[in-house]
Amino acid sequence: MKVADDLHVKWIRTYYAADEGKMYCEYEAPTIELIYEHARRAKVPADVVRMVTELQPAMFR
Repeated sequence: MKVADDLHVKWIRTYYAADEGKMYCEYEAPTIELIYEHARRAKVPADVVRMVTELQPAMFR
């Protein structure tokens, strides 16, 4: 079983910012708290978690 399975957390993709030496991960999850729990169980850092909304061009027509 994967760490995220029982938390209903889905990894989407990860971006690497070479100039910062940081990685930014995109997840789908029911709550921000579950992202932190997932990181804790996976033993990976999660310094800041933000809720975002996807914007599509059609939303502005």
